Amino acid sequence: MRTIDRFSLPSYIEQIAEEMQKPVTQDRYQELHKKLDEAFDRLQGVNQVDSLRDRMIELYGVLEENRSKEELNQIQRTAKRLETLIKKYKGDHLPTIEEKKTLRQASAILDQLKPDPESVDQVLDIARAVYNRDLHSAKKWFLSLGEALRDRFEEHLRSLKATPFKDRTETIQALMAISYELTDQKEPYPSQQEIDAFFLGIPSGESKIVDFNQLG
Repeated sequence: MRTIDRFSLPSYIEQIAEEMQKPVTQDRYQELHKKLDEAFDRLQGVNQVDSLRDRMIELYGVLEENRSKEELNQIQRTAKRLETLIKKYKGDHLPTIEEKKTLRQASAILDQLKPDPESVDQVLDIARAVYNRDLHSAKKWFLSLGEALRDRFEEHLRSLKATPFKDRTETIQALMAISYELTDQKEPYPSQQEIDAFFLGIPSGESKIVDFNQLG
């Protein structure tokens, strides 16, 4: 176990934060969690202990979120491999009745993992309502989303350090990030220019900058 003195602790914490930028597999999750625990135990007697504690609590949350993202990515990769295997098996063999049953069961699992176009439309409708400052409709439609999507929305808002529906830009960013995830797109949070381009149909290079937080 590495010895950490109280003078090197802040830089050590930021080193852990940097390591979290890479995909967090189960082994890396345990390793990083152990490092955070070790650093947390050494907070006593350190200058600016409150700010360091807040930073570490934030990193614990980031670690959990990154692990869940990596687990989801693994599920998606597994689903794609399974889909490829099913197609190959059907092309290479003449399945028996029992084998067809197994293939149908596997295909049914894949169907459950595929994005629901209606869910994507719902999420984007909510984002559009927020963009148009129709918060009444946005909140009402948000309540109709499934629990998993609402939980994911809250995770994004925590990552953005924003209040839902009060911080309009971040609320739209969170909703659009969910739409990316539902359609298996690996995109960062959209900028205000990209948000304008999406909802106003303006080319991103000519987008009109809008400060959502100053809108009435």
